[in-house]
Amino acid sequence: MSKMQFGLGIVTFFAFTALLAPWLAPDNPNAMALSQSLEPPSQAHLLGRDENGSDVLSRLIYGCRISLGVAMSVSFICGGIGLLIGSWSAYLGGWTDKILMRFVDVFLAFPGFLIALAMVAVLGPSLRNLILALCLTSWASFARLVRGEVLHLKTREYVLSAQALGVGHLRLVVLHIWPNLFSLLMIQVSFVMASTLLSEAGLSFLGLGVPPGTPTWGSVLNSGRRVLSEAPHISFAAGFAIMSLVCGFNLLADGLREFLDPRRGKGAL
Repeated sequence: MSKMQFGLGIVTFFAFTALLAPWLAPDNPNAMALSQSLEPPSQAHLLGRDENGSDVLSRLIYGCRISLGVAMSVSFICGGIGLLIGSWSAYLGGWTDKILMRFVDVFLAFPGFLIALAMVAVLGPSLRNLILALCLTSWASFARLVRGEVLHLKTREYVLSAQALGVGHLRLVVLHIWPNLFSLLMIQVSFVMASTLLSEAGLSFLGLGVPPGTPTWGSVLNSGRRVLSEAPHISFAAGFAIMSLVCGFNLLADGLREFLDPRRGKGAL
C-alpha cells in the first residue's frame, strides 16, 4: 500500500466518523454522570469517562466534526485567497508584485500560531473567530506558492500563444493558468489541513478555541491533562486521534506530491 493510499484511508475514516457522528457516538457528548467520573475504559464505555462523567469516545467523535470542519474551512478559504493574490501578483509583475509580496513577507515573518493566539484572545473564543484567526495566518503560504508557479507558467508556449491570439487577461488566467495549479494546490491544502488541526487543537487546549463545553480534541486533551495521573486514558485517546489524522494528511500530501511529480520514475534527484 502506498503512502497516498494509506493517508487517504486514514482521512476517509475520520471524515466518515465526522459525518456519521450522531449514529456512531454511543452517548450524548455533553451528558454528565459525576458519580461515574474518571471511570476507566470498559465494555460499556470503550474509552472511559472524563472528569465530568461524559463518555470520552462520544466527545472525540463529535470533536472530529469540529476539527475537520475548521481544517477544511481554513484550507479552502486560504487557498482561494492565496490563489487570487498570488496569481495577480505574478501575472501583473512590476510594482504590484513587489508590494504584494512584501505584504506576504510580513505575514510569513511572524509565527502563525502566536498571531492566531493573539487574535482569538482579543476577539474571544468562538468557531467563527477561530477560523478567522487561522485564515489570517495561513493564506500567505498559498500566495507565495501560487506566485512562484504562475511566474513559471506565464512563460510557457501555450500561454504566449493564447496572448498572441488576443485572449483576455482574465480568461487567460482562469482557463489556461489556473487548471495547471490544481495539483499543486491540492498538495498544499493537505499540508495546511495538518497544520491547522494542530493549531486548532492547541488553541482549544488553551481554552481559546471554541466556546467552553463544545467537544473538541484540544478540550478533551486539556481535560485529561488535569487528571493525567488518575485517568491517562483521556489524554492518550485525544492525543492519538490528533496524531493519527495529522499523520494521515501528511502522508496524503507526500503521496500526492510523489504521484503528481512529472519526474517520478525518471531518477530525478
